[in-house]
Formats: sequence, C-alpha cells, structure tokens
Amino acid sequence: MTEYNSKSVECQNLDFGKIIESKFVYDYESILSIRERKNLEETISKFRHDTGNEILIVTTHSIGRFPDFRSYAMSLGDIYSQEVKNDNIIIIVISKILKKVEITTSDKSKETLTDDFCKIVIYESFLPEFKKGNFYNGIEKGLAEIITKWK
Repeated sequence: MTEYNSKSVECQNLDFGKIIESKFVYDYESILSIRERKNLEETISKFRHDTGNEILIVTTHSIGRFPDFRSYAMSLGDIYSQEVKNDNIIIIVISKILKKVEITTSDKSKETLTDDFCKIVIYESFLPEFKKGNFYNGIEKGLAEIITKWK
C-alpha cells in the first residue's frame, strides 16, 4: 500500500480549520441544494454537540492521484482526525460521477460502526436512493442509521 504524506497530496483543497467550527458537508459535485446541505449540517452539528462524535460528508468528482476511492477517503479521514484531535470520527465520501460511496471510520468509531455495519448502510440506505437519483434522501437515510447506532 502506498503511503501518502497529507501535506503533499491534495484532497479537494479542504480547509479543515473551518470545519472545526461549522462545516461538515463539502458538496464539490453540487448534488445537494442549499437547503439540503443546511439540513445535513444542522443534523451533524446537533449530533456532534450531543455526543462529541465527528461526521464529515464530502462529495467529489475526482480522487486525483490516489490509486482508488477507499485510499482517497482514508486520507481525508487521516487529515481530518489530525486537525480536530478527535479519534471518534467517520467520513462519508460520495461520488455521483464515479458511482462510489465509502464510509471510513477511526479506530474508536469502528468499535461501534463496524465495516459490516457500514456496508449495510451503503447497500441498504445510500445506494437504493442514489440509483433513483435521490442523493439527499440516500444521505439522509444513511446518516440517520449511523446516528441511531452511534449515539
């Protein structure tokens, strides 16, 4: 597996310093309306306030120089966890163009949100809605499943 230096590999130019205060949804593919982004931001912000758990959603049209979608998502998770100094994090990365969804978990969040659970959420909540073109509904359903399990 290739090692990536987070400072040398660009991940959509995310400014994680701003995330710490208020931004949890980065919609680089513009698949969400302003209202939909706001609803997701509010849901994640309330969950973070209540639990201390971190959720980040990123949509992307490209993974740049990364060998695969999972490597890209894991790199985002590594960079974000270093910035927020929290090991209770998940990153949901979605690409409409690439037709990919990935949920990456930190070591601590993986205790509750196992790989098997994340796969079920992807296949039962995200993908059925995405296939109908309902990206917000899929994200909202998947997020609700994650929050319910992770409280």
